[in-house]
Amino acid sequence: MIPMTGVQFERLFNMIKRQRIVKETKRKIEILFIVACAFSCITACQNNSSNQETVQTVSYDRASGGGNLGTAASCEGVLEKMINDSCVKVTGANASAEDVIYTLDSYYYNPDENIVAYGIKVTDLEGNRLSTEKKAEIEKNMSKDTMTISFGSYNEITMYESISDDSDFYISGVDLLADNGKDTSGKLNSMVINNGDHEYELSLPDYSVKSKVVNYKVFTSEELKKCVTGEKTLTLVFNTKHEQSELDDELEQKKKELGDTFNEEDYGYIMYSSIQLKMNDGSLVDILNDKEVGTHVKKQLSGISVGLGLESYQVVLDDSVDLYQVNSVLVDGVEHKVDKTE
Repeated sequence: MIPMTGVQFERLFNMIKRQRIVKETKRKIEILFIVACAFSCITACQNNSSNQETVQTVSYDRASGGGNLGTAASCEGVLEKMINDSCVKVTGANASAEDVIYTLDSYYYNPDENIVAYGIKVTDLEGNRLSTEKKAEIEKNMSKDTMTISFGSYNEITMYESISDDSDFYISGVDLLADNGKDTSGKLNSMVINNGDHEYELSLPDYSVKSKVVNYKVFTSEELKKCVTGEKTLTLVFNTKHEQSELDDELEQKKKELGDTFNEEDYGYIMYSSIQLKMNDGSLVDILNDKEVGTHVKKQLSGISVGLGLESYQVVLDDSVDLYQVNSVLVDGVEHKVDKTE
């Protein structure tokens, strides 16, 4: 036997120690795996209502394109027709609450315009019509925004919302979702109904429609990363990483200087103040002028996502503005012409 030095002996000892740890760890993992499998089997066998709500097989009727969802949601004009023409009937999307069942009956999603519409049927737990008292409770909660419907965007607004009680109790609505600055995925995963005390998640079908969109040249701007018009909307997305970094530095400095008198809301940055559309005939349509919204804007949505490093501004315009006749978009006087390479 060749004698070992102290260093060699220490290396051998550590190697044996590591091998023992690996074996013990492997044995522990095997035990944990067996326990996990057993727990999964027990859990799967239980009649757990929460699992039934989250595991949904959702589909839509491909032959049922079209309906009255836009009308039911109290839309009008072009937007009403867009939604009515392309909405679909949905099956399998439901969630049981304490004393009601929410069922997604009809659905529309247009990722190019960031517009989503929904028709939700509400029944009691036996699938029957709601009592007069329950209807009044839901209507009250909806009017006070203590009951809300959302789709997981970093910002979103309800443009239209309506409750009908003809043969069944329905909640119909249209939301505008904040743009994430990326290519549209064509699918939303789920929607959430929040009644103030609980959240109920409904899975959404793999369905969307497309709009004819026009892109505008933004390569001349350091901040503007996306400028797009659709059939009803104008979407602008700004890169805010530089501005946010400078703001973070300023906030840190001011907090040290001012101490208890420091108020974070006193600081910020402005990415834009004036937005106009220049039409093919040379006329200008005001969208925004120093916080004053143009008369042709029906709805507007602005949102900031620090995580994504962007700020978005979106508007829905009235039917008097033909967005396919836009020649260019002016942001703070800088003209962005149609990108004909797209």
